[in-house]
Amino acid sequence: MWPGSIETRYANWRGRWRRADGANRFVTLATFLALNGYDLEAPEEEVVQVMLGVADRRLGEDRLADWIRGHLVRVGSVRRRGRTG
Repeated sequence: MWPGSIETRYANWRGRWRRADGANRFVTLATFLALNGYDLEAPEEEVVQVMLGVADRRLGEDRLADWIRGHLVRVGSVRRRGRTG
């Protein structure tokens, strides 16, 4: 994990997020989540639509944060949506 409080880590990530281009934003997000013990669980099509919404500014920061919270899974969690096996 990155050193410091979650607030410090978030501030660091947010600065990187704002400087990244569209494709790299998702990589930055996924890296931040993985380093802090989380992952996103969402269908690929939905992720693509969300990232396109971010790229063309249809999806603002507040709505993106809500989407992330709704799809956030602690690594090692048992929560499974729509998966079998």
